[in-house]
Amino acid sequence: MKKFYSTLALSMAVVASASAFETVQMKKTATLVGEPVKTVQVKDAASKVAKAGPARIASAEEIEGVYVGEYDPALNNSQTGEPVYDAVDAIIEAADVDLVLITMNPWATKYSNVEMDPLLATVDLSASKITIAAEDNQGIGKYTPNGTTVDYEISLVLMEMNLDQQQWVDAESVTGTINADGTIEFPETTTIYIGVDMDGERGWLGGMTGLKLVYPDYFTFKESEWNYVGESTFTEGIVNGIMDEGYEIAPVKVDMYQNKANAGLYAAKNPYSTGDWALVNEDPTVGGYIVFNIENPDFVCMRPLTGSGLWMTVTQDGFPQEIYFHNIEGMWVFNEGMTVAEAAKEFAERKLTPSKYNAANRTVNLENIYFGTTENPFNTLMWNAVENATYKFTIPDGTGVDGIYTDSENVAKRYFNLQGVEIANPEAGQVVIVKEGNKTSKTIVR
Repeated sequence: MKKFYSTLALSMAVVASASAFETVQMKKTATLVGEPVKTVQVKDAASKVAKAGPARIASAEEIEGVYVGEYDPALNNSQTGEPVYDAVDAIIEAADVDLVLITMNPWATKYSNVEMDPLLATVDLSASKITIAAEDNQGIGKYTPNGTTVDYEISLVLMEMNLDQQQWVDAESVTGTINADGTIEFPETTTIYIGVDMDGERGWLGGMTGLKLVYPDYFTFKESEWNYVGESTFTEGIVNGIMDEGYEIAPVKVDMYQNKANAGLYAAKNPYSTGDWALVNEDPTVGGYIVFNIENPDFVCMRPLTGSGLWMTVTQDGFPQEIYFHNIEGMWVFNEGMTVAEAAKEFAERKLTPSKYNAANRTVNLENIYFGTTENPFNTLMWNAVENATYKFTIPDGTGVDGIYTDSENVAKRYFNLQGVEIANPEAGQVVIVKEGNKTSKTIVR
């Protein structure tokens, strides 16, 4: 088991560094990009009244964190004419006392053929302002059109509305306000584009008007909001798919809850803390949930920003992080503001297979799985080596009984050390993992 641990950690570190959008299914067929929106409604800036004065910050580190970016799309799809995206995930990291790096994903990076560095911004500590300058963000990535080997340089293109002439003009920089509630808000009269110079002509990969960065809504389980409905069978095909050959963890039983306000919303309690998963999980005692919505059985969405309870070493830093699983469906609906109908239409157009609930056998197949980590919970990473990676849950019938389930009483106990090696006779004072039937726990031998 010691060898297994090291191999698994190395495998995860390698694949986690790859982009989730390398999968063939997710590659876009359009050669570029979109076109600037012809008309943009600009609200009267004078009507915006600040409800609180700007926060006074001491250093750029105080605005570090994970955000959700809301904006008006400044591009139309070149094929459909419809706006392209209206939400983005963002991470802000301090680069110096008055400099920050802003990583936004997806956005332009939603295209599989785009590689882009974080944006560099300056922070004015005295005025609680943040400024993105065009000259600081030139040559920040590359774009490779589909079917070619030519790389085009990506640079930032900033525009602002001339309110007198009601037209957009190039700007050297855009400045946002760091509000007292922690949000970061750029004026609705400014647009941030990613531009590409293709044979002397400007192309566009992404555009955001009136960008606002807010802290995301992490999932918190409140028992008063849920009904316990019984035990669910959990079949795991994600982490199982990258384990050493010959080592596969069998399906386990997990507690399932149904939301009182939304009958289609279910929460499976930490499936990685039971059965043999407790031998793999670096901290099986920490709770977590897998949350999904079967309201539309033909398009099941996993809720992002939900810690699964699985802790593993997934970076070269050598320390365990919690894994935040979600699927493409959930990312589009929960994070990017799409309706289920819009997301389902996009899936059909791209010929993607959505996650589904089969009422006949009460089984949910959750597909298109991405993951983030504690460091970046809603990152869009996947294990590329795992084909047809799927989560499967059975939905209890509400009576608390889901088929025949043998209780673990009268089953012989087995003991393992923290490296997963079975111990015949554990010694007093030794910390061990106890496996009794399908139940697993960690204890000190008395």
